[in-house]
Amino acid sequence: MNQLTIKETIKNYIQQEFLYDKPELELNDDSLLIEEEIIDSLGIFVLISFLDEQFQVKVEPQEVL
Repeated sequence: MNQLTIKETIKNYIQQEFLYDKPELELNDDSLLIEEEIIDSLGIFVLISFLDEQFQVKVEPQEVL
């Protein structure tokens, strides 16, 4: 999987999981997910779980700040 495909996969997941009720909000590479209230603290863990399942990315608890 190339970098562009990975980006699009993650972006699509965020749009489907967190922005389904905000179709007017445009997500881009510089979007600040928490600051722009795209995801909340629980959403961070949902996203981390997705990254682990999809790409085998491991995020340690101390890295989630």
